[in-house]
Amino acid sequence: GSRACADCPGDDLEKVKNSLVDPDEWIGRNILVVGGSDSAVEVVLALSAPERRNRVWFSTRGAKLEGIKPKNRKLIEDALAASRFQMRNATQVAEVTPAGVALTYKEDGRREDLPNDIVFAMIGGNSPQKWLQQIGIPYVDKPHSWSPPRTDLLSQKTAEGLISVQRLVRGRMGLH
Repeated sequence: GSRACADCPGDDLEKVKNSLVDPDEWIGRNILVVGGSDSAVEVVLALSAPERRNRVWFSTRGAKLEGIKPKNRKLIEDALAASRFQMRNATQVAEVTPAGVALTYKEDGRREDLPNDIVFAMIGGNSPQKWLQQIGIPYVDKPHSWSPPRTDLLSQKTAEGLISVQRLVRGRMGLH
């Protein structure tokens, strides 16, 4: 199964998903989307479309959304203004139960219980290191902090990298 939180009660329930395959599967449901990435925003937008009649809550660990595409930011702000979903900034999942989900607020630790049929845990899109630390894997931040390129540049770079490695190997072996 997917994880909604690090070892919180119920995060192994079948209703915790980490990808949205077909938004039309989810009609008239109580849905929590967890995460702060473009993929989380896109899931919220798809599931909160008025014709699906879902009640959608969007839980983000941060106080605001950062690092999302301008187009998605505009769409999510418009959807929020139209009350298509409810925002829960600076929260994390405390517990998942068959009929509900509980969030805790970072600022004061208070708990909010929401009715819930399905949880989409869209976490670990950008940087899984915080999540890895939570599940007990140490992550050492080196001062020369290498930052990965955007994913659309990554495949291009990987291809270039492979070609230059091949050239290098051929050169060393005298196979031009």
